[in-house]
Amino acid sequence: MKQFILKNRTVLTLALVVLVLGALTMSFEDSPFMRIKFQDARLVTDTVPQHADNNIQVSPDKKTRGNMSEKNCRALVDGVCRALRKIDVNRIAMEIENSIKKVDLNRITTDVERSLKDIDSEKIREELRSSLKNIDWKVISLSVNEALKEVRTELQKAKKDLEKARVEMGKEPI
Repeated sequence: MKQFILKNRTVLTLALVVLVLGALTMSFEDSPFMRIKFQDARLVTDTVPQHADNNIQVSPDKKTRGNMSEKNCRALVDGVCRALRKIDVNRIAMEIENSIKKVDLNRITTDVERSLKDIDSEKIREELRSSLKNIDWKVISLSVNEALKEVRTELQKAKKDLEKARVEMGKEPI
């Protein structure tokens, strides 16, 4: 079995990659269960309040969707045009200007300046220096060196195993 794996390593790797890609693409496929789950999301009501004088009616029913006659479409467009004519752009502009005037930039800048003054950068620097002094670099260096030694020994073992495998493969007829 080991020899088979060694001989067909690329084929097995390719097959594994194809299987992983297949599973990944299948996970994005639309399933009938997801349609049922997301069908409830379509029933969300409109958050914009409707006025009594607004006569625009759009039917979300599946039976009437896509079956609008030209007369109904024209009525819908006329209703939208009437609703757009009723929008008072000047009133909206005045409301925007009033809300902009209500913003107190002086208070905001003083709050920002005060909060920047409250930040004690020297205190932060001292805390950082003290925490850096508390780090025992020798212990970290020793642990890193031990880990590197273990890696080197493992690499040597792997190298020896590879040499043995090459020798075994060279003795066996193909």
